[in-house]
Amino acid sequence: CLAIAESLKINNTLYVLLMGSSVDPNDIGESGVRALVSALEVNSNLVALALVGQDVQTDISAAISYHLKINAAAHEKTRKVFNTVLADGGYAPWCRSKLMVVGQGRSGKTGTVRSLLGLEFSPEIDSTVGLAISRHQTQLCSNKWIPTPENMDMTTEMAAELASGQTMFEHSLEKEKLSKRRSANKRMPSFESGRVDSAVSVGKMFERVDDTQSTDSTLPPLMSQDDIAKKFHTKLNLRGKDQKHKLELSIYDYGGQDVFYTLHHLFLTKYGVYLLVFDMREILKNSQNSVEYLKFWLNSVSLHAPSAPILVVGTFLDKLGKYSRTKKEKLRSINEVLGLQVFQRKYNIVPNVRRGLLFFPLSNLNRGGINEIRTEIENVVRKQHYTNRLVSLRWIRCLDLVLSQGKKAGKDWCTITEVRQIAQTVGVRSHSEIDEMLSLFHQFGFIIWLTSTEALKRTITINPQWLIDSISKLIRDKELHTSNKHEIITAGLGRDLDDLNQSALVTRDLVEFLFGKDHVDFMIDFMQRTMLLSEWSFGQESKYLIPSILKDSDIEIIEYDSGNGAVCEFDFCEMFLPAGVFERVLCLFVAHSNRIDGSSKPTVRSDYGKIWCGSEGYILLHKQKESFSMTINNDDMAAKSLSIIVSMLHKINQDVMSNGLVWKTKVRLSGRNKFVSLEEAKLLKLKPWFNDSTQAIGNLNASHLDLTTFMENILETQLAPN
Repeated sequence: CLAIAESLKINNTLYVLLMGSSVDPNDIGESGVRALVSALEVNSNLVALALVGQDVQTDISAAISYHLKINAAAHEKTRKVFNTVLADGGYAPWCRSKLMVVGQGRSGKTGTVRSLLGLEFSPEIDSTVGLAISRHQTQLCSNKWIPTPENMDMTTEMAAELASGQTMFEHSLEKEKLSKRRSANKRMPSFESGRVDSAVSVGKMFERVDDTQSTDSTLPPLMSQDDIAKKFHTKLNLRGKDQKHKLELSIYDYGGQDVFYTLHHLFLTKYGVYLLVFDMREILKNSQNSVEYLKFWLNSVSLHAPSAPILVVGTFLDKLGKYSRTKKEKLRSINEVLGLQVFQRKYNIVPNVRRGLLFFPLSNLNRGGINEIRTEIENVVRKQHYTNRLVSLRWIRCLDLVLSQGKKAGKDWCTITEVRQIAQTVGVRSHSEIDEMLSLFHQFGFIIWLTSTEALKRTITINPQWLIDSISKLIRDKELHTSNKHEIITAGLGRDLDDLNQSALVTRDLVEFLFGKDHVDFMIDFMQRTMLLSEWSFGQESKYLIPSILKDSDIEIIEYDSGNGAVCEFDFCEMFLPAGVFERVLCLFVAHSNRIDGSSKPTVRSDYGKIWCGSEGYILLHKQKESFSMTINNDDMAAKSLSIIVSMLHKINQDVMSNGLVWKTKVRLSGRNKFVSLEEAKLLKLKPWFNDSTQAIGNLNASHLDLTTFMENILETQLAPN
């Protein structure tokens, strides 16, 4: 009995407990009964206790009965609040965040995620292709993250948490009052003779009453009374009590290979916590390269999420030497490199206060340091303003219905019209509120909803992993992530695959094979609108260009330094030139060239492009470390081409780069290797860029303009008479 009493203090899963029987009674004794009373002062869930055939003193029996009645009343009140919330719709704390794990390829990002989740270390695990998504839950101080059930009904879970939270405080006060009353007695009275042949007390359990009439008749209930009654079951009520301090994390593990960087800008969001992972061995032996990668990722995060907390994690702690003194010296050296060379700008870095470091050392092999990192992540997430924000359960119900209906129909995406129809059924009626709801769910990784243009806003991806996996069938590191080559060759598309790997050009047949007939049109449209893909229709060829997998140029094809033509430069040194900007400029210029009659086939590489504008002439694009230039071989095209590329940059900045790009536009003085600012060139009316008839540079409005319309406007600019 003493063991059972102790377990009741920590086990809140029992509702009914039967001890002894009339046939074979167990003598619990005075100490056993006292232990049960003590346990019931802590236990909040037991509502029925049967002490069959036991001698129990009347006042002790009354104390047990009192505790059971308190528990039963709390249970009943929880059920009523639960019913009311689901009938009327209420607001519950969000208690969710997004953990984005970034860093250089092969730095141990996936191993770090596995360590956070308590999974075994695996040295043979493949590097992440594109992006891997998972959802996990954690309790306060539990130091354990568990997977979120795949088909979890978030509405009823949050309603149960809300209902339990409202009743548990009152319940704990009642328990505390009784405890004080008992502790005031110096000695409990001795037992009096008497036998109890039935339960001491049984509280009312699961009794249905009609107490959930909606107070606002204009809004529909979140679900029917029958469904509400079915949802409130013992297990759900227990989870509601246990999850008072629960957090849910959507974990986004970003592939670290360079080829994926163009893609990642679509999924780096403002809200959430970032984990920047680096290999400590690399920073010790090749600090400059590692420093550049760290700065690149810090700048990329700051571009999209300037206020998001960043935890920097150094992996391979187990490889820094066997002796603690050696490790400490190396950790101090790494810390010095980070402080002097990496964190020169103001980033929102979360320091390792306990160790006096700017980063958190970790061994994924033996999980040394993982508890510290896990705890810090939880602490940081709980401090974010959005974590405790109140969210309408009508929004959550809408999300549940959109996801469940999509899964039932086998759909990975839906239209904004479909979402609005579902939202109407749960009382979310205004388009502005629906937009706010979808934006929240996008920020935390439940869906993907891009809003830069009306065309993108019309589609919601309800299975983000499917979208990322689909894109990664085209955008991948072919050296590390092999395609299903055998199946492609068997389908007669071997040459198409070779063409994709060698020239970044893909045929419609191969795209249809990779995406499937049902999804090919959606994927091509999505990748075009996000500037990951461009039509390539020159001569007899009808393909698609994937700029992010282009190879570097051969030095002999670069014509930038020939000295011929008008040259302008776009300098990003004030901040940095993010991966994906130059690639998207190439993508847009190739699409533009496609639309002009008489354009010859472009020559494109990852850092270079020679692109024709019909028979009028061509432009040369050349990327350097933090800048790129455009050379125009025909002076008559200069002003138009400059206006077009500036408009393209504004479009890329708005649609993909969270309006975080900062650059300076310069033009080269004719016949000299000297550049002046665009503003100075305008004042000087510097030819061939400016004359009396020149319109404003970059005056094409890109704000929320659909890409097709934007490209048509650019074409009109190109074809307009001088």
